[in-house]
Amino acid sequence: MIKILLADDHVIFKEGLAELLKSDTAFDLVADANNGDDAWRLIQLHLPDIAILDISMPGLNGIAVASQLKKTGLRTRVVILTSHDDPTLALQAKEVGVMGYILKENSFDELCHAIRAVHGGGKWMSAQVAQKLEEFLHFNQRKTLSRRENEVLTQIAMGHTNKETALILKITPRTVDTHKTRLKEKLGLRTIGELAQFAVKTGLVK
Repeated sequence: MIKILLADDHVIFKEGLAELLKSDTAFDLVADANNGDDAWRLIQLHLPDIAILDISMPGLNGIAVASQLKKTGLRTRVVILTSHDDPTLALQAKEVGVMGYILKENSFDELCHAIRAVHGGGKWMSAQVAQKLEEFLHFNQRKTLSRRENEVLTQIAMGHTNKETALILKITPRTVDTHKTRLKEKLGLRTIGELAQFAVKTGLVK
């Protein structure tokens, strides 16, 4: 059985979810908490396989508890269960070792899939959060590009050849090719098609 700790400061929600978890014979709910401080204490006491944590809780929040786990090296893995779809929070969670990020609007079945995936050493993120995180990371990547690189990227997305781009930007085709190479390196992309898709995803062209 997968030993689980559940922490959420919304008591009615927590009690309802606790009953659902208890109804699944694959799970063993060993403890629950109403705040982050109690969650951290109970994790150290029970050493659950999975800690399901809300982000916004009194005391330590869910990300702070995950950070404590990472620092101490305890084997409990964290699944964040939250109403926040902010990609910056998802990124913070990822940086402190959170392996699951689920929204409360998702189904109980999806939470179960996340628990099993994380318990098995995998990762799980709600699709809508994953999409927002990808867009956020891409936008931040684009901010590192120079003005000229953004101009070349725009021309790529519009389907212009090196010669056409060179005429429009008043540079040589060889310089265009150099910018394309640098764009691939900076953005970790391999093809012109991927560069064009990146430009669309980040709103550079529509």
